[in-house]
Amino acid sequence: MKFTILENAVNSLDIAVENFQLFYYGEEDTLSAYSDSKHKKISLSFLENAIELLLKAIIIEKTKDSLSIFLRTDREPFKQIVDEARELSKKNRLKLEDCLIQNTSMKTITYTQSVRYYEELFEVNEKVRGVLEKLGNYRNAITHLGIDFTEKPDELLCCFTETFDVIFNNLYPELLELDEEASYYFEDCDEDFMVRTPEGVDSLVGEEGYYNNCFDFTHELLTDLSQKIIMNLCSKNSDKRILKFFKTCEKIRSHTDYMEYFKENNLDIQKEGNTEWLLCEYENGTETTYLAPVYSSYYNATIYFDDSQVVFIVPHYENKIYHYTETIKYPVLDEPENVRQWEKDLEDGKCRALKLSARNLFEVLKSWCEEMNDILGD
Repeated sequence: MKFTILENAVNSLDIAVENFQLFYYGEEDTLSAYSDSKHKKISLSFLENAIELLLKAIIIEKTKDSLSIFLRTDREPFKQIVDEARELSKKNRLKLEDCLIQNTSMKTITYTQSVRYYEELFEVNEKVRGVLEKLGNYRNAITHLGIDFTEKPDELLCCFTETFDVIFNNLYPELLELDEEASYYFEDCDEDFMVRTPEGVDSLVGEEGYYNNCFDFTHELLTDLSQKIIMNLCSKNSDKRILKFFKTCEKIRSHTDYMEYFKENNLDIQKEGNTEWLLCEYENGTETTYLAPVYSSYYNATIYFDDSQVVFIVPHYENKIYHYTETIKYPVLDEPENVRQWEKDLEDGKCRALKLSARNLFEVLKSWCEEMNDILGD
């Protein structure tokens, strides 16, 4: 068996994805509680390992220093090991880091040190830092002690999806900048629904209906389907304080005058799937526009969009409505998310902050409805 650092990273990610798919897509009755927990543990452990190795590969490429991820040791003369590795690297045309790993006396920096080093090299935002730290904490707990998500299953699932988000939106673009050797593992090959995998070119969808390409799968998780699952789970966690927003939405739906106004102005108010989130559909003749929610699990906030433009945002930790008065785009799903964008937009005068109440929510929806009438009305 032989793995370069990059091959090892992809292999670990492949194992993490494979085990994640088993419990994420599996029917509730198909896995025992033990099997379910086992797959979650394996996925969590290998996901952290994949992140660590991906970070190390990026660090080496960024610093142009193969020794940057190694710790000096007193067991053998450090210089002697490095000199021998350099000679082997030159002789066999291998990367220095891949020759150094052949000597088991060489120790590399830890996961936490890799995260810190990565933060020093790049402008890492709060979300990336928080997600990677949370993953490391959960992995340490499940490996060295124990862990219990029985009462809050959303916390673990959010950790997984947020990590896949960071991989796709933050680490993956960096990996694409690596040398040609890496392109075998990371470049898509979608002709005839085939993709490049660590084991060669394979069908995009495997026998069980799952994606074979682990990086393509991270993109799949950033879709509406995954959103619905996350929203449903998080809505049941009382610590997230989403209930007040739901009660406000219910007051809108049950208020005769509010609903009569919406009906007269071509606006249909429904529930978003099986959740309590509002879904607004404006229809005037042949024109239909939706005002739909996207939930940010990391920031615990609901963002309402109209054709990718923000109409209002509700951060549930403070129970306010940030109503936008300027056309602003908020990146979600398959784009790197901004850090509490609404706070900066408030300072810049691009939105206004209102207390979360049925009356204020009605006024916000009414404003949007009037805007639609101006744009799409006869």
